[in-house]
Amino acid sequence: MFNKFMMIICVSVLHTVALANSEAALDKKVAFSTLGKVLTQSIHNINDRTMSDSLAKLRNKFSIKGWRSLQRSLRKSGVPELIYTHKLQETVRIVGPVNVSQSSSEQNVWYITVPINIEYQSAAMRITQEAADIYVLREDANVPAHILIDNYQIDMSSSDHIDKSLAREKLCPLNLAKA
Repeated sequence: MFNKFMMIICVSVLHTVALANSEAALDKKVAFSTLGKVLTQSIHNINDRTMSDSLAKLRNKFSIKGWRSLQRSLRKSGVPELIYTHKLQETVRIVGPVNVSQSSSEQNVWYITVPINIEYQSAAMRITQEAADIYVLREDANVPAHILIDNYQIDMSSSDHIDKSLAREKLCPLNLAKA
Protein backbone atom coordinates (compact mmCIF):
# COMPACT_ATOMS: atom_id res chain seq x y z
CA MET A 1 0.00 0.00 0.00
CA PHE A 2 2.79 2.41 0.95
CA ASN A 3 4.68 1.77 -2.32
CA LYS A 4 1.51 2.32 -4.35
CA PHE A 5 0.97 5.67 -2.61
CA MET A 6 4.62 6.63 -3.17
CA MET A 7 4.37 5.76 -6.87
CA ILE A 8 1.29 7.98 -7.25
CA ILE A 9 3.20 10.87 -5.65
CA CYS A 10 6.23 10.18 -7.87
CA VAL A 11 4.11 10.22 -11.04
CA SER A 12 2.34 13.39 -9.89
CA VAL A 13 5.59 15.21 -9.14
CA LEU A 14 7.16 14.21 -12.45
CA HIS A 15 4.01 15.25 -14.30
CA THR A 16 3.87 18.60 -12.48
CA VAL A 17 7.54 19.27 -13.19
CA ALA A 18 7.06 18.34 -16.83
CA LEU A 19 4.27 20.91 -17.12
CA ALA A 20 6.31 23.68 -15.51
CA ASN A 21 8.61 25.87 -17.59
CA SER A 22 11.28 28.28 -16.36
CA GLU A 23 8.79 31.17 -16.08
CA ALA A 24 6.22 29.13 -14.16
CA ALA A 25 5.49 29.87 -10.51
CA LEU A 26 6.36 26.30 -9.52
CA ASP A 27 9.71 26.21 -7.80
CA LYS A 28 11.60 23.33 -9.42
CA LYS A 29 13.86 22.96 -6.40
CA VAL A 30 10.89 22.22 -4.16
CA ALA A 31 9.41 19.81 -6.71
CA PHE A 32 12.73 18.02 -7.24
CA SER A 33 13.32 17.85 -3.48
CA THR A 34 9.96 16.12 -3.08
CA LEU A 35 10.76 13.84 -6.01
CA GLY A 36 14.09 12.87 -4.43
CA LYS A 37 12.35 11.94 -1.18
CA VAL A 38 9.70 9.88 -2.98
CA LEU A 39 12.25 8.02 -5.12
CA THR A 40 14.43 7.27 -2.11
CA GLN A 41 11.44 5.89 -0.18
CA SER A 42 10.43 3.76 -3.18
CA ILE A 43 13.93 2.35 -3.74
CA HIS A 44 14.76 1.55 -0.11
CA ASN A 45 11.53 0.57 1.65
CA ILE A 46 11.61 -3.03 0.46
CA ASN A 47 12.04 -6.61 1.57
CA ASP A 48 12.92 -9.92 -0.11
CA ARG A 49 9.32 -10.35 -1.37
CA THR A 50 8.70 -6.83 -2.71
CA MET A 51 12.07 -5.75 -4.12
CA SER A 52 11.60 -6.82 -7.74
CA ASP A 53 8.07 -5.43 -8.03
CA SER A 54 8.95 -2.13 -6.32
CA LEU A 55 11.91 -1.49 -8.59
CA ALA A 56 10.01 -2.56 -11.73
CA LYS A 57 7.37 0.09 -11.01
CA LEU A 58 10.07 2.77 -11.12
CA ARG A 59 11.50 1.67 -14.50
CA ASN A 60 9.64 4.22 -16.64
CA LYS A 61 10.96 7.12 -14.50
CA PHE A 62 14.53 6.39 -15.64
CA SER A 63 16.34 6.87 -18.93
CA ILE A 64 18.11 3.75 -20.24
CA LYS A 65 21.39 5.11 -18.85
CA GLY A 66 19.72 5.95 -15.54
CA TRP A 67 18.17 2.50 -15.16
CA ARG A 68 21.55 0.87 -15.81
CA SER A 69 23.14 3.12 -13.17
CA LEU A 70 20.47 2.08 -10.63
CA GLN A 71 21.07 -1.61 -11.36
CA ARG A 72 24.85 -1.15 -11.24
CA SER A 73 24.66 0.72 -7.89
CA LEU A 74 22.45 -1.93 -6.33
CA ARG A 75 24.65 -4.75 -7.63
CA LYS A 76 27.83 -3.00 -6.44
CA SER A 77 26.36 -2.37 -2.97
CA GLY A 78 25.49 -6.04 -2.50
CA VAL A 79 22.24 -5.03 -0.84
CA PRO A 80 19.81 -7.12 -2.98
CA GLU A 81 21.82 -10.29 -2.34
CA LEU A 82 21.97 -9.49 1.37
CA ILE A 83 18.22 -8.85 1.54
CA TYR A 84 17.36 -12.08 -0.31
CA THR A 85 19.89 -14.23 1.55
CA HIS A 86 18.95 -13.06 5.04
CA LYS A 87 15.26 -12.23 4.46
CA LEU A 88 15.73 -8.62 5.53
CA GLN A 89 13.40 -5.66 5.55
CA GLU A 90 15.11 -2.50 4.31
CA THR A 91 13.73 0.84 5.45
CA VAL A 92 15.05 4.34 5.00
CA ARG A 93 14.86 7.53 7.01
CA ILE A 94 15.72 10.87 5.43
CA VAL A 95 18.04 12.57 7.93
CA GLY A 96 18.62 16.03 6.55
CA PRO A 97 17.64 18.57 3.93
CA VAL A 98 17.58 17.41 0.33
CA ASN A 99 20.16 19.27 -1.76
CA VAL A 100 18.93 20.29 -5.23
CA SER A 101 21.17 22.11 -7.68
CA GLN A 102 21.06 22.88 -11.37
CA SER A 103 24.02 21.99 -13.56
CA SER A 104 26.21 24.95 -14.38
CA SER A 105 27.34 23.37 -17.66
CA GLU A 106 24.18 21.75 -19.02
CA GLN A 107 20.73 23.26 -19.33
CA ASN A 108 17.84 21.13 -18.01
CA VAL A 109 20.08 18.96 -15.82
CA TRP A 110 19.53 18.86 -12.06
CA TYR A 111 21.34 17.09 -9.22
CA ILE A 112 19.50 15.81 -6.15
CA THR A 113 21.25 14.48 -3.03
CA VAL A 114 19.13 12.86 -0.31
CA PRO A 115 20.96 12.13 3.01
CA ILE A 116 19.61 8.94 4.56
CA ASN A 117 19.97 6.28 7.23
CA ILE A 118 19.21 2.81 5.92
CA GLU A 119 18.12 0.10 8.30
CA TYR A 120 18.31 -3.60 7.47
CA GLN A 121 16.28 -5.66 9.90
CA SER A 122 15.26 -9.24 10.52
CA ALA A 123 13.68 -10.90 13.52
CA ALA A 124 17.15 -11.50 14.97
CA MET A 125 19.10 -8.31 14.27
CA ARG A 126 19.31 -4.77 12.95
CA ILE A 127 22.04 -2.88 11.01
CA THR A 128 21.91 0.87 10.39
CA GLN A 129 24.00 2.55 7.74
CA GLU A 130 24.49 6.19 6.74
CA ALA A 131 24.31 6.93 3.03
CA ALA A 132 23.13 9.41 0.44
CA ASP A 133 21.07 8.80 -2.68
CA ILE A 134 22.28 10.91 -5.60
CA TYR A 135 20.07 11.46 -8.65
CA VAL A 136 20.74 13.28 -11.91
CA LEU A 137 17.56 14.48 -13.65
CA ARG A 138 17.56 15.38 -17.32
CA GLU A 139 14.88 16.63 -19.65
CA ASP A 140 14.17 13.93 -22.24
CA ALA A 141 15.60 15.10 -25.60
CA ASN A 142 12.85 13.24 -27.49
CA VAL A 143 9.95 14.61 -25.44
CA PRO A 144 10.34 18.25 -24.36
CA ALA A 145 9.39 18.95 -20.72
CA HIS A 146 9.59 15.21 -19.87
CA ILE A 147 12.01 14.70 -16.97
CA LEU A 148 13.86 11.38 -16.55
CA ILE A 149 16.34 10.14 -13.98
CA ASP A 150 19.56 9.93 -15.98
CA ASN A 151 21.85 8.66 -13.24
CA TYR A 152 21.59 7.13 -9.77
CA GLN A 153 24.28 6.50 -7.20
CA ILE A 154 24.28 5.59 -3.57
CA ASP A 155 27.12 6.95 -1.49
CA MET A 156 27.68 4.61 1.44
CA SER A 157 29.70 6.99 3.59
CA SER A 158 29.48 4.95 6.75
CA SER A 159 32.30 2.74 7.98
CA ASP A 160 29.65 0.04 8.31
CA HIS A 161 29.53 -0.42 4.51
CA ILE A 162 27.92 -3.73 3.71
CA ASP A 163 29.90 -5.42 0.97
CA LYS A 164 28.19 -7.99 -1.27
CA SER A 165 30.83 -10.57 -0.36
CA LEU A 166 29.61 -10.39 3.26
CA ALA A 167 26.46 -12.28 2.36
CA ARG A 168 28.64 -15.33 1.70
CA GLU A 169 31.13 -14.89 4.55
CA LYS A 170 30.96 -16.27 8.07
CA LEU A 171 31.94 -12.80 9.31
CA CYS A 172 28.84 -11.18 7.87
CA PRO A 173 27.49 -8.65 10.40
CA LEU A 174 24.17 -10.44 10.14
CA ASN A 175 25.73 -13.74 11.19
CA LEU A 176 27.71 -12.08 14.00
CA ALA A 177 24.56 -10.43 15.34
CA LYS A 178 22.97 -13.86 15.76
CA ALA A 179 25.95 -15.30 17.65
